[in-house]
Amino acid sequence: MKFVFLIILVLLSFRWDTCAETKFIREHSGLEERHLADDDYGFLVIATKSSSDPNKSWCITASNGVDNNPQLGFDACDFDSNQDIQLFRQDSEGRIHSKVKDQKCIYASRLAINGVPLRIADCNKSGAINQLDGDFFFFPSHTFVHLLASIGNSATTIVKQCENKDRYYFDFVLPGVVPSSKFRNVIILIPDGCDDALHTLARWYAGKPLAVDVLGGTRVLTHSSNSIITDSAAAATAYACGHKTSSGFVGVGPRRNDLLSIYENNSTTLPTAYAPIASVLEAAKYSNARRSVGLVVTSSLSHATPAAFSSHIDNREKDEDIMEQLVHGSLDVAFGGGRQWLLPEYREDNQNLEDVLISRGVKIVYDKSELRDLKTTDLPAWGLFADGASQKNIDRPQFGPDQPSLVEMTEKAIELLSVNKNGFLLVVEGSQVDSGGHYNDAISMVTEILAFDDAVETSINFAKRDSETLVLIFPDHDTGGMSIANNLHGYAGVTVEELIAPLKGMSMSADALVVNKLPETPTNEQIITAVNESWGMKITNNDVIEIRAYMSKRKVTLTYSLAHVLGEKYTYVGFTTHGHTGESVPVWFFGADPPVGLIDNTDLAILTSDALGVDLAKTTSELFVDLSTTSLSYEVKGGSVTVSIIGSAPITLPFFRDYFVYDSGEKTCFDGVTIYAEKSEKVYVSQDAIDKIKKVESNLTQNSSSRNTRRVGEGHGTWILRLAVFHTLSTVLHIFHTL
Repeated sequence: MKFVFLIILVLLSFRWDTCAETKFIREHSGLEERHLADDDYGFLVIATKSSSDPNKSWCITASNGVDNNPQLGFDACDFDSNQDIQLFRQDSEGRIHSKVKDQKCIYASRLAINGVPLRIADCNKSGAINQLDGDFFFFPSHTFVHLLASIGNSATTIVKQCENKDRYYFDFVLPGVVPSSKFRNVIILIPDGCDDALHTLARWYAGKPLAVDVLGGTRVLTHSSNSIITDSAAAATAYACGHKTSSGFVGVGPRRNDLLSIYENNSTTLPTAYAPIASVLEAAKYSNARRSVGLVVTSSLSHATPAAFSSHIDNREKDEDIMEQLVHGSLDVAFGGGRQWLLPEYREDNQNLEDVLISRGVKIVYDKSELRDLKTTDLPAWGLFADGASQKNIDRPQFGPDQPSLVEMTEKAIELLSVNKNGFLLVVEGSQVDSGGHYNDAISMVTEILAFDDAVETSINFAKRDSETLVLIFPDHDTGGMSIANNLHGYAGVTVEELIAPLKGMSMSADALVVNKLPETPTNEQIITAVNESWGMKITNNDVIEIRAYMSKRKVTLTYSLAHVLGEKYTYVGFTTHGHTGESVPVWFFGADPPVGLIDNTDLAILTSDALGVDLAKTTSELFVDLSTTSLSYEVKGGSVTVSIIGSAPITLPFFRDYFVYDSGEKTCFDGVTIYAEKSEKVYVSQDAIDKIKKVESNLTQNSSSRNTRRVGEGHGTWILRLAVFHTLSTVLHIFHTL
């Protein structure tokens, strides 16, 4: 009977098919397939063997850990000790998921994620737990245990002892991700560049709670592969693609010559340098479900955060190449700025990408009135509301009244995307929070975060009605190092009015003040007048002298200096830098309980992909095949790669586009876009593109063979016809001669 039981377990193993390190750990945490209720525990199975009797059979124990008892657990002991270790999991409905794994594969897995060890606790106080090289745990009760663990440092893992004292089992509380079938939709909202200080200030400024205040959350690590202080590109790549990368890189693996010390001896866990890695947006779009996808930003659509979800390049400043990838990336909705990167007068290649969008059936709108009129039948739809970034929220009524607000764009995006019954992924960025932080402009930041909070509230309200939507809210990093206090003012006894009144007197951002209220080289008196009129501050000539001194010392523009110097002197808000900072940032969840403890920003991509039931590693392997690993013969020429085809002119694949062209000029579209990694000189195309290229080659070969066959037949028939005609003429002449 036990033998039959084991055979059944083996037959149930078809779900787990890889020993890749990260995926291996994730699968055995129950994330690959799970049928748990929101408040259930996960299952973990361990193989144990008594060290006192090396010949004793392996024993398998499983538990759900509810009430410290293995209530849905099972044992499978006394099978052949030479048998490969059995690893399996039981879900809440009693179904068992198992896989026979050879020991080499098991040993390849580590009890850590991104180099951070799991937290292990001995709930029975039976003695010290010794970790050996991250692979094994040894327990004093003569039991040697090899186990697979939960999804990493974000889970609470507890060691428990079996009744016979010879075996231990682990149970763990999973992070707040319920079964993948739970969520058709995910909305990700990113207030670029902020931390808790800004939310606190916004709460005081608005005089009411924020939408995120009622949500559960935790903290997120933000470092990149080469800096403890990340930039937006590397940060966005982490939470869009699930991997660390270098500063300035979007959607590609990190270079290796400047890794942080924590990665120097562990670089094999990082993706290939400069190679494209799929984002959750691409996984949602190109998975079997074919969800709709959208981007909503107040920056240029080619800016770092949206770029990391939809493009792959080693320099975030290459707006032209990034925008071309967005145009050919099959976005269903794209609302934001950056129109200039679509127009030939701004592009070195003189392409008109607006015309390309229109030729692909995209509806383009240019102001909030046209946005309001968009219908679901207009999909796909782009909204291009500024040549560069949109106006900041405080400035829009005065200097961009036709531009829509972030919440208006978010509402329309949800309306359009939600018609897809398979679901959608929407990424919303409050992009201008970050620029306010760089300037040290408190009024810009607080009004931007409140505009962002409106978009959060809209998203949560939709999720409440829909009940199948997960909402994630998190900054990518902090910018400016804001504090509610500074070195020029005391901290005790500060009233709400003292904190808020100076900010309420400001009618525009520092940037708008300098650009719209001052000439290029203003006098001191002009600065005094403009600040008094626009910010309500009675500044002095000495203040202006200090502003100019700060400009000279810090080598910054007037906007930076004016915001920093006057903000510190006339408000209670302080800043530590004009750049980013390296601390952890908050994350909030709606639709699922938050993870337990500190998590990494790469975990956010894993959480998103699991919530949608998509596989990032699989999507990467399907969208980005290194052409040098295929049988195709190719050559890179200028801005394209040509693939040699038997019996035809070469097929041409332009870089950053989703089609190829062969000798007749006919275009064939495919999933993904062709990526050229200039530093590694590698070309990456999708498996779909490769399959279609081979189909063209196969068809050409068959047609050529058919033509050759016809030529042979036609030649033979022609000679028969000629002989028949000759014979007929001969007969006629013979008859004529007889007459």
